[in-house]
Amino acid sequence: MASRSTLTEKIVQRYAVGLPEGKLVRSGDYISIVPAVCMTHDNSMPVALKFMSMGATQVYNPKQIVITLDHDVQNTSPSNLQKYRKIEAFAKQHGIDFYPAGRGIGHQIMRITHERVDELLANPLTADDNASYAKQLYLNLSTLSPYVSGPNSVKAATPLNELIPQNIKINRAYVVSCTNSRASDLAAAAKVFKDAARANPGPISAGAQPLPSGCGPCIGLGTGLLEAGEVGISASNRNFRGRMGSRDADVYLASPEVVAASALNGIISGPGAYQVPADWSSVDHGFGTGKAQTTEDELALIERVKSTEGRASKSATEILPGFPQRISGEIVFCDADNLDTDAIYPGRLTYQDNVSKEDMAHACMSNYDPSFDGIAKPNDILVAGSNFGCGSSREQAATAILAKQIPLVVATSFGNIYARNSINNALMGLEVPRLVERLRARFSSPSSERWLTRRTGWTLTWDVKRSVVEVQEGEQGESWTEKVGELPANVQAIIAAGGLEAWVKGEIAKSGATMP
Repeated sequence: MASRSTLTEKIVQRYAVGLPEGKLVRSGDYISIVPAVCMTHDNSMPVALKFMSMGATQVYNPKQIVITLDHDVQNTSPSNLQKYRKIEAFAKQHGIDFYPAGRGIGHQIMRITHERVDELLANPLTADDNASYAKQLYLNLSTLSPYVSGPNSVKAATPLNELIPQNIKINRAYVVSCTNSRASDLAAAAKVFKDAARANPGPISAGAQPLPSGCGPCIGLGTGLLEAGEVGISASNRNFRGRMGSRDADVYLASPEVVAASALNGIISGPGAYQVPADWSSVDHGFGTGKAQTTEDELALIERVKSTEGRASKSATEILPGFPQRISGEIVFCDADNLDTDAIYPGRLTYQDNVSKEDMAHACMSNYDPSFDGIAKPNDILVAGSNFGCGSSREQAATAILAKQIPLVVATSFGNIYARNSINNALMGLEVPRLVERLRARFSSPSSERWLTRRTGWTLTWDVKRSVVEVQEGEQGESWTEKVGELPANVQAIIAAGGLEAWVKGEIAKSGATMP
C-alpha cells in the first residue's frame, strides 16, 4: 500500500527516533526527534538551572548546542550583566559554542551550510501525489499587491492602496528586525531614502536611531518603545497589542520599503514603485486549486477522506498511573481568536528569571484583559478561539496559566509551538471547535455585552479514557458530548510526571543510569 505521505510527514519520518517497526508518521502523531543543533539565547540561564536541577554534570554532545546572547542586549543593569557572565561561564565549562551580546542575531548565526544544502539536494523528498491534507489552498500571485497588517494583529491585512487615502499618521518607524536583517532588506529601504534624496536636492538628515544587533522594540525591550496613543509601523513579524510598548498604542507591519516610505512621509504610504492595475479588485485566493472541479478530483478527495478516517482509533485510551481519568471545571471564556503569547504573558517579564509563581499568576492574560486576574479562579477551564498561543515561544505563556491554577485550556485550535510548550510544562490542552461556537452563540449576540473574560456558569468534563468531553450549559441549559482527540501514552507520561524536566529525571532513574 502506498504511503500517501505529505512532505512534512516524510521529513519527520526520516528523522524520527523510537518509532515502532513499520510505523508511518501521520499528521497529529506525537513524535520524538533528535535535533542536529539546539540554540538558546538570553533564556540560557533557566535552561542551565534545569540542567543542573536534574543532577546533570556534563553535556552529552557540546557541539549540538549553540548559545548566543541577542535578546535583552540593551539592558546593561548589573543583574543582567551578571546573568550574561554566568551563561558564558556555563558555556565555557561544557565546551559549548558561545556568542556574546553584539555578535549577531541567533537564528542568523545558525545558518545552513552549503554542504548541508548539497546533501538535501542530493537526497530530495517530495510529497506523494495521493497524500492526505487537511485542506488545499490557492493564491493567484499575479493578483498579489503590497499589504499592511494591523493594527495590533498579524491576521488583519489590508491592501496598501486602501490604507494610503486614510492618512494614518505614524510616530515611529522600525525598518528591520531579526526576521529581515538581510542585506537585500537594508538595500530596499536605503533605495527609498536615496530616491527621495535625488528627488529633493539639498542636505537631508535621516535622523534614524541605530540600535544594537539583537532584540529591541519588537519584543518591548530597550529604547524606542511606543507610548500610549502612538502609532508605529514596523518591518518585523509581530505586532500584538502591548508587545512594542503601551497597550494603548497601535502597530502596523509592512515591508522595509513601505516602512521607509512611511517614515519619510509621516503617514502610512508606499514608495510609488507599485501601481495598482486598472482592473484590479482584490487578491484571488481561496480553497481548492482555483480551477473547475472535475469528477476525478471529487473521487480522489473521497478516497483521501476515507483514508484519513481509517486512521482514527476506536478503542478506549489507556490511562497511565498518575494521570486523572476525568478533569472537570467551570468554563471561563476569553472570546478572542489569535490570543498570542504576549497577551498571555507580557514580554516585560519574559527575561526576568526571578518572577515568583504568585506574580506570574497575577500577570497571566494581563496584556489581553487586565481584569482576568480577578475573574478566573483555581480549577477553572479556560476556553478561547482559534490559534491560541500564537507568537513567540516563551514557555511562561504555559506556566503562567498553571500558576493561576488552571489545569486545562480548550480552544478551537492552538499554535504549534504553544501546544508543545504546554505538554513540556504539564498544561493540558484540547481542541473543541463546537464548544467555542456554542459559547459565542450564547454570549456574543448583539443584545449581549461583549466581555473580554466571562464566567459562563457552564461546566466541562473531559473523560480522558473515552476521549469525550461533556458540556453542561448552565444549571438549566442543554447538556451535550463531543468526541475529542486521544491523549497518547507518551504525552500522558510527561504531564503526569509534572513536565518534561521531571519526566527526564524519572526515565534516567528507572534505567538505573547516572547523569553524565
